[in-house]
Amino acid sequence: DNCYICHQQAVNLGNITLEGHAALTDYLDNNQDRFIGAIKHDDNYAPMPQSAAKLADCAIEKIEAWIDQGALNN
Repeated sequence: DNCYICHQQAVNLGNITLEGHAALTDYLDNNQDRFIGAIKHDDNYAPMPQSAAKLADCAIEKIEAWIDQGALNN
């Protein structure tokens, strides 16, 4: 929900489209560290969501667990 606002196909900010499971998993296949670093607001990564507060730790943990379990289309 937080990523889609800027990274849907119609907006495509930063030339990153995360709309749909295939686009999201294609991005994660090549940029998982960047994605996790961004949502965790880690140093050396652009914090996402941009110009907004960091996602709640429990939301980040859910995202990481989903990725660790194979990023299923569920």
